[in-house]
Amino acid sequence: KHSNRKIVIVIAVPYQILADQWYEVLKLFNLSAIRCYISKTKWQTALRSSLTNLKLIPEKTIVPIIVVNRTLQTPEFQECLELVDEGSLFFIGDECHHHASEAVLKALPKARFKIGLSATPWSRRETERREMLQGYYGGIIADYSIEDAIEQEVLCPYEYHPLIVRLTEGEMENYDELSKRINQLLAIRGSGGRISEQELTAKLMARKRILGSANEKFIKLEGFLDESQITDHTLFYCGDGSVELDSIEEPIRDVERTSTILRQRGWKTSRFTAQQTYKQRGMIMQSFLNEHINAMVAIRVLDEGFDVPSCSRAFLLASSTNERQFIQRRGRILRRYPGKSKAVIYDFIVLPHENYAGSYGSSMVQSELYRFFEFARISLNSEECLSTADDIAQAYQVDLAEIENTLREAIEDGY
Repeated sequence: KHSNRKIVIVIAVPYQILADQWYEVLKLFNLSAIRCYISKTKWQTALRSSLTNLKLIPEKTIVPIIVVNRTLQTPEFQECLELVDEGSLFFIGDECHHHASEAVLKALPKARFKIGLSATPWSRRETERREMLQGYYGGIIADYSIEDAIEQEVLCPYEYHPLIVRLTEGEMENYDELSKRINQLLAIRGSGGRISEQELTAKLMARKRILGSANEKFIKLEGFLDESQITDHTLFYCGDGSVELDSIEEPIRDVERTSTILRQRGWKTSRFTAQQTYKQRGMIMQSFLNEHINAMVAIRVLDEGFDVPSCSRAFLLASSTNERQFIQRRGRILRRYPGKSKAVIYDFIVLPHENYAGSYGSSMVQSELYRFFEFARISLNSEECLSTADDIAQAYQVDLAEIENTLREAIEDGY
């Protein structure tokens, strides 16, 4: 009935790597997309011409367009969108959680057909983000759980191994001081007072880095690697913090410290961070695939975009409590690959110092156990892991049942 409908498909993505992936997929359907994510001079004229010809040439029925979010917001692209009738526009927002801001929402087109795709559209704490996304895309019309993906062999099963570490006394003191100030700022803001949002963000980031750079993580990593063999296709996720060590004058970044630990034990590694160019990252990925290097040491940049299906083992040193981050990281590791029957995840769980008697430790434990429980509940060795989680919860008087209920409600709510 609608075989002659004129359709303009606009696919918006946050990163060039995703744009390239969409371009290759569309080619499988004999669709050659206009790539609006390189130089403006290379796409603007072609885009205007194609949109104009769509109305003039009877045989032309589909114009596929791929655009990165940054280009989507430019006046040049917006002017081209004005050439398209709302009824002919099909908008696809990939990783649509990136669209939950006033600036991006203003740039999203009025389209008769639209769909948002995301593994993590919002977290359990992101009410405002959820309202923004649902205001544009509408409610959730389809979901696909990680349990479904593993059961239907879209993703591979995995073992989960929590590695328990503790903060030092100094780290704990700093964590307490930051937590106290953060709570003060949140209380002032909650009562309608004005605060420095910049200070709040800085304090939150500093506290997060204490967990990410906890010294015992690296000590435990050294011991673990001393007792294990070098294994290909291994990822090491690090935080973006740094620490001061007695043995060196300048602070050392977590990614450098991890890389040094690996090299000292004979691993062939490469860093995978924002400091590498797009081309360099592609070369690193190929070396990882071909086993020219054993491991990649990454900071955030692997969370979305780059596919590493060959990865069969991962160490999570960053200890993120952000649902989107740790869910994306697990997804990177569980991709299917020839000869890969399962994945193995080692997660560093941070607990307070053993002599700790303050008031902020339980909230730290609760956040760590939330991730712990989510990873453990569908792992191949879930019974063993959940027993460990229960022991930790009892030791710190944290209600594990409450964490389980919160997680279940979040899943049912579509986070």
